Amino acid sequence: MEGMLFVGLGGFFGASLRYLLGKAASSQSVIPAATLAINIFGSFMIGVLSLFSERHGLSRHSVILMLQAGFCGGFTTFSTFSLETFALISQGKMGHAALYAVLSVLCCLFSVAAGRTLAGLCL
Repeated sequence: MEGMLFVGLGGFFGASLRYLLGKAASSQSVIPAATLAINIFGSFMIGVLSLFSERHGLSRHSVILMLQAGFCGGFTTFSTFSLETFALISQGKMGHAALYAVLSVLCCLFSVAAGRTLAGLCL
């Protein structure tokens, strides 16, 4: 039960920060840049946290659950990415949709790897 409360608390802060950053960002780009940036940064954070928790045997520690499953889970958003990609397709912007999808997947995978690499150098 304690773990669930920590995940919920982290999720509240992660989702709230995503909402605020999304509202503050300009929507002038050809792809949803705010969601892309949020997902890349969140992927980097989860990469750092995953290596840290593995190295220190903390994968089930309440603070790691709060930060990894809660905060990062609430901060990043696959459903928003999917909806925005669908909207681009619906508007006939297939090239923009493909660019956004490829950038999102590749950049987020790279960001997880970069986070783990950087954490490995610092730990």
